[in-house]
Amino acid sequence: GGLGDRIIGGLGGWLSAGLSSRLGDRLGAGFNSRLGGQLGVWLWRAWWLARRWVQD
Repeated sequence: GGLGDRIIGGLGGWLSAGLSSRLGDRLGAGFNSRLGGQLGVWLWRAWWLARRWVQD
């Protein structure tokens, strides 16, 4: 719903700001690797499950 969209928007803004920093550059390089991709998928699933749990 609206709250979820706001959270996604906030995370998007935070990630965009982070990617502008040195740490963001390192994270970006990491996410281009296989391990980074796996971590990204795991984090997304964890967030998605947490959101469902909060709604219930």
